[in-house]
Amino acid sequence: MEATRVLPVTSLVLCIVQVVVSSVPPICDAHQWTEPVPMTEVNSKYDDKSPFLSFDGLTLYFSVEPGWGYTHIYQAVRQSPTGPFAAIREISTLNYTQGHVDYPWVSPDNLRMYYYRTEIGGKRLKVTQRSSASAFWMAGTGPMPIVAGWQPAAAQPAK
Repeated sequence: MEATRVLPVTSLVLCIVQVVVSSVPPICDAHQWTEPVPMTEVNSKYDDKSPFLSFDGLTLYFSVEPGWGYTHIYQAVRQSPTGPFAAIREISTLNYTQGHVDYPWVSPDNLRMYYYRTEIGGKRLKVTQRSSASAFWMAGTGPMPIVAGWQPAAAQPAK
């Protein structure tokens, strides 16, 4: 009679993980992307950064740092998700003359924008809300409410 060999649980788990991982296709296959090209319709001669494309694909939010002042948020609009961007404008109601305004993120319904702003007293996350997707953005409120007792990991006392 032949003896049955029992594998330890860790060996079995590793074997299963290896099979699953090796059968998953790579997420960022180089052949799925085109060669990057400049977005000439929105690029300025300054530092353009922090792009965020709205969920409907019609509005591109981005920041511009002119080199002599502070970073401000702009938007560019297009008529279809594959068309060229036009109607570029600064979102002046959000921008701040004494600090940077950057990293816009807009909710899927296009009604709330979260962003970062430097101001006296530190760096703050702000949020602004508008009544419709075609309404102008108003100055954000903040600092954003923080859950009671929350602290960044580095500030938490050691256990």
